[in-house]
Amino acid sequence: MALPSSSELIKRIGETSPLGPRIVNGRSVVLRQARFSDAQDWQRLRLRDRDFNEPYAPSSPLGWEAQHVPEQWVRRCLALRKAQKAGRTVPFVVEVDGRFAGECAITWTEIGTPIAELSIWLDARAARGGVGKLAAAMIVDFAFDRLQLAVVTAATGTSNYPASHGCKTLGMRHEATMEEYFDAGGERKQYNFWTLLRADKQQGGFAKLAIDSVRPAAPAEVAEVDSAGGPSALAVALYTAKFTYESTVSAILRRLQHSPKVARGPKSVAAGNVELRNVRRSDARALRAIAPVDVVPELPLSIELDGKLVGQTWLRLINGLSAELGLFTASAAPDVEKAAADLMVEYAFEVGCERIWVPAVVGDVRLRQLVEHLGMVHEGTLTQYREVDGVRKDHELWAITRTRYSNRSTVQL
Repeated sequence: MALPSSSELIKRIGETSPLGPRIVNGRSVVLRQARFSDAQDWQRLRLRDRDFNEPYAPSSPLGWEAQHVPEQWVRRCLALRKAQKAGRTVPFVVEVDGRFAGECAITWTEIGTPIAELSIWLDARAARGGVGKLAAAMIVDFAFDRLQLAVVTAATGTSNYPASHGCKTLGMRHEATMEEYFDAGGERKQYNFWTLLRADKQQGGFAKLAIDSVRPAAPAEVAEVDSAGGPSALAVALYTAKFTYESTVSAILRRLQHSPKVARGPKSVAAGNVELRNVRRSDARALRAIAPVDVVPELPLSIELDGKLVGQTWLRLINGLSAELGLFTASAAPDVEKAAADLMVEYAFEVGCERIWVPAVVGDVRLRQLVEHLGMVHEGTLTQYREVDGVRKDHELWAITRTRYSNRSTVQL
């Protein structure tokens, strides 16, 4: 089956309708659009299950209680609707037996591409008896069937054992462990990267498999539970990813693009002096002649060698103070490319980035040598991560954190 075009995918994202009901252990599960009237139920569950959710929720200057007042829910609903219209996310509320029981979503880092991230959190009491597994399976079926995605991913904190178990039972493969990947619970944490392919789908879909694989629940597991008190020992709380908001990206970009304290060269190499500068309109034709690039980076910088334009480097997919590094040059001298990459990484960390990463096509010797020069660590290999020349290919994930970079710079001194 052919993958949908970017415009067709965005159209389908905006036309989402409720999913379900599906029944597991006598309980009805529905995925639907969030309503403003869900505010009190959302507040009650998030406050009650704080101990389960806060360690893996995005860090915030607000206290947990202040983050979960009804007004914040309304703002969240409006932000998610805006993001859905833009093709960034398909958000759902999880409803169990007609009651609000959590949220789940498919979210795009790159709009219009056939790869997206699964995220879900559930009422710690409602998730038992196969409900959590079914809710996740329903949105995965939706991603592969309705949206025709090629890959669904998830990111789970390495210490979030229930979430990791949930990914395993869904059939996802652990493909990478990412250092200081996400700022959650007040600190940057290590996360696991999980992948599920459309080719993994069996007859009847993931939801059918989830229902068929769940053991019959004991009465205590499906009985109505009073909202007072803490979750039981059997409770499961999932928080596998995060939602991306344009306002956060804009704030980071302002910091990156307007930082006069940071020098961007020159850096002396055998071929001459390498320097980075802001891109000019007059650069466009020359850069296209060097190497046409089909990405639109949030922060591009031109590379000069002794004052002559020889290429471009950039940061893109900036999210949570993490960014992807890219680069191309017309120079055959490898030290020019390495010097430009050094300058961009130095710049990114000086102005506030916490993590820089590079996806390298498996077998790309040149790029592997570059990331090794930068001191990046191989965190894993991601299946069918990105399209290259019309074919989705596996990519090695390389990254360096501010902490590792600082330690490396100290050792070199």
